[in-house]
Amino acid sequence: MALWQRPARVALASFAVTFGITLLYSMSERTAPPAAPAGAPADPRAVIASRGARITLGDGSVIVADRQFAYDDGSARLVGGEVIVPAGEDRTDFRIRSGEASGVEETGEWRLSGTVTIETGDGLTGSTSEASYADATGLVAMPEPASFEQGWMRLAGDAARYDRRRGLVHLDRRAVIELRLGTGGDAPGVRIASDNAEVDRLAGLMWLRDAVTVEAGERRMRSDEVVVRFDPDASRLDVIELTGNARVLGRDGGESDLREMSAERIGVSYRDGELERAVLSGGSRILGGDAGPGRLRDLSAPEIAVDYGGGAPQRVALDGGARIELFGDPAGASGLTITGRAMDVALPRGGAAVDELQARGGVTLEFPAQEGSVRRIRAQTLAIGRDAGQEEWTSVLAVEPSLPSTTPAGGVVPGSEAPQAGVVATGAEVPAGGGAPGSGLLAVFDGNVEMRESDASPAAGADDHIMRADRMESILSEGLAQLAQTRFVGNVRLESGRIGAEADEAVYAPDAALFTLLVSDVTDRTPRLDDQRGFVQAETIAIGLDGPNIEAIRDVKGVLAAAEADDSSTTVRPGLFAAGPPIHVVAGRFVYDATQSLATYSDGARLWQGSTEFRGQTVLLDETTGDISAEGSVRTRTTMLQNDETVDDVVETTTEGRAGTLFFDNGSRQATYTTDALLSSPGFALGSDGIELFLHDDARTLARIEADGGVALELDARSVTGDSLAYDDGEGRYDLTGDPVRVIEEMEDGCRETTGRTVTFYASGQSISADGQSAERTASTSASCG
Repeated sequence: MALWQRPARVALASFAVTFGITLLYSMSERTAPPAAPAGAPADPRAVIASRGARITLGDGSVIVADRQFAYDDGSARLVGGEVIVPAGEDRTDFRIRSGEASGVEETGEWRLSGTVTIETGDGLTGSTSEASYADATGLVAMPEPASFEQGWMRLAGDAARYDRRRGLVHLDRRAVIELRLGTGGDAPGVRIASDNAEVDRLAGLMWLRDAVTVEAGERRMRSDEVVVRFDPDASRLDVIELTGNARVLGRDGGESDLREMSAERIGVSYRDGELERAVLSGGSRILGGDAGPGRLRDLSAPEIAVDYGGGAPQRVALDGGARIELFGDPAGASGLTITGRAMDVALPRGGAAVDELQARGGVTLEFPAQEGSVRRIRAQTLAIGRDAGQEEWTSVLAVEPSLPSTTPAGGVVPGSEAPQAGVVATGAEVPAGGGAPGSGLLAVFDGNVEMRESDASPAAGADDHIMRADRMESILSEGLAQLAQTRFVGNVRLESGRIGAEADEAVYAPDAALFTLLVSDVTDRTPRLDDQRGFVQAETIAIGLDGPNIEAIRDVKGVLAAAEADDSSTTVRPGLFAAGPPIHVVAGRFVYDATQSLATYSDGARLWQGSTEFRGQTVLLDETTGDISAEGSVRTRTTMLQNDETVDDVVETTTEGRAGTLFFDNGSRQATYTTDALLSSPGFALGSDGIELFLHDDARTLARIEADGGVALELDARSVTGDSLAYDDGEGRYDLTGDPVRVIEEMEDGCRETTGRTVTFYASGQSISADGQSAERTASTSASCG
């Protein structure tokens, strides 16, 4: 270097420094940084390099830096820079630090690089590797991955923006928000991921869009969009709102949880860091978790709300058209289905098992098919509970008669033992009381109740069993899979095939298909049953629907439809009754066995039609043959046509009978009286151990009479005793045998007696044949017959 060059360079440097100081001093409200110390590294492109720069921006904001480089295009580069924005009325204080910053002072726009950090006065901190800041808008743009943290909240994204004036954080591309819950952060946290998110820390709102997923403890949530509401002062999560294809998945393997919730919108509320409530709107559906009997399987409604306690669902409310399906028995099988306008389900045992349920508005229950039968129930309201109504239910059972049980025969024949009270041929054994109340849940149905039982695969001619009432109370089996004992109250009506029955109270044992009508304590109305056979009324009427078998007890009254004159009826009545007019009946008890078509009336029975009557302790009708039998103090009254020798014509007579037993064979038109038998009509009385009447085909015209054992015959002016008797009405002929036969006749001049081993005489004549010969009469020495 030439000697003249050194002084020149010194002079030039002194001029540059002087010019730079003058230029900086001339800038309004700017403080020039101290001059760079001699020997400091320099940017060859910079026109000025200095240390300790401070630049004042609008609203009192400043930029400070460890080093500053100025360029001839008006831009500057800062090393170790920091943007400081003081707190204002509508904002908190704010700082950005970076390794380097570059920008133009006049525009207030700066590019930050290196390690960029953000810190606000309310505790938000953030970091990224690159950012830009515009003082005019207060926006910090971070094109590279960035993260933020404020107390309980952590935010991250592949890119981000921060609006210092509004306190907003925007996260773009793989946005992640993590929230620590609980007073000490000890509750399971929440992690939310989406394509982009916006967090308004001052308003306590977060918006997340595009394929949003939420992990809240062991639960996972998904939707198109999510809004999170929180308390910014208490750092507390309040609500997660999911919109668009919203889903909430339950805890894996959680027996007490719901497996999945889905809807157009789902709002999930929290209290003290724990899940408190979930509200579903629009096409709402919930799938249960545990497949155990009676647990929730599938719930759907336009609107559903789920209340939680201790992390487990406690109550589910459905509105706008609800449907609930439970798991059946065995586990995993389809169970009870309930529909209605609205429902409220309680799950107090800490799981998805129903303990209480309220339903209203067109309620329908459909039970799973059992032994080929499907049961459906309709009502206006339904209440299911473990304790509700138990006292009232128990009192009803206490006064109810014993439920009928199986007997091998539905009636009696002479000499057999009559069934005991409470017995009917139902085809199944039923324990008295039908099961203890409290063995399951009590279901109470109100308002136009209808229960319908149908064959799962209806066969030709199969009849539904339809039961209607104002109110119905049922014991449900554990798991709510089937009905146990059931009670109907108010305007009870049964329809089953050709059976119609009515009362104001009834109980039903579904396992035995046994429907029992009772007298109500409130109305005192007597139950009544109608079918093709006629009708019956009694204090209690039990109907075995599978027969249908029938039993009525206490104060039985009824009317039997008589056989039609054209034989169109399938029920055969005894020919002793006229076709057309009804047959009346009273008894203490009535049993009908549909298998054998046997009707048994007992405990003092009486059947009558006009002047024809049958009485007995027990009277049995075989409705396939028309046979009739009676036992115990039998009394009969029949109208027959028989010869009258006084007018020499056939006349209608009334014949009364008495015996221990009676059997009328309708096919042969033969009536058999046994045990102290007695027949009587005007001018005729016959007593014997056994008497048989033989009628012609019309069952009204007498053909003959036979008697055997201890025969005693009383006719006008004639008394006969012997061992056996045969009477032919067509001939008016009496044939008797005995050892001996004794005939005593009242004569004008006294009595005459005829004896023999065989005796024959005619009703119209005076002659008597004894032992095949005309017998001599021996006049009595007495003045009269004694």
